Amino acid sequence: MNIMKKISIILCLIFSIGIFSQSCEKEKNVKTESIASSPQKIQKSEPVTILLIQCQLHRKIEYRPRDHKFCGCVNCFGICDVEIAPWVKDLLRKLQIGKKYDVSDKDHSLVFVEISSNNKAKLYILEDRDYFEDEFGIDESIVLEADELYKAGFQSVTIESGEYKYKKCQEKVYYENGYYLSYGYVDINIQLKK
Repeated sequence: MNIMKKISIILCLIFSIGIFSQSCEKEKNVKTESIASSPQKIQKSEPVTILLIQCQLHRKIEYRPRDHKFCGCVNCFGICDVEIAPWVKDLLRKLQIGKKYDVSDKDHSLVFVEISSNNKAKLYILEDRDYFEDEFGIDESIVLEADELYKAGFQSVTIESGEYKYKKCQEKVYYENGYYLSYGYVDINIQLKK
């Protein structure tokens, strides 16, 4: 009887090991399948170029739809009266690299436009004013043409109109030979024209 017990115990052990090893194999297959079926990480699109524009940080629309506040390019947070010209870079040269933007012309502001190849861009705002809010309005599409775009293989970029969300946070914007501090940014939609 002692021998029968030993044989039974050995058979049970062998049977248990067989079942355990098969369940481990199934577990491995499940893990492999779940990893293989999980979505791949989306990599950030590299910027095509960065443009520097001068503008007013107000909405162009006469009355804002949500509360009927008068905007008219003198109130409300957004962008209007956009210019891109060689002299805009002269204004940038007056800024100290890595320092706060101290604008002497309170009617116009400098904004960096970081253009990506995936029809997205970021507007980096270099100042902080008391009327800034979460809602950022672009009331008419804005077409920009610049040497930086031509060098990157594009004729123009169109900034699409819409209401966007302003994200207040300090970030460094690298441009030419240095960086500049921004107080926030707006993710916007664009169309690049080749």
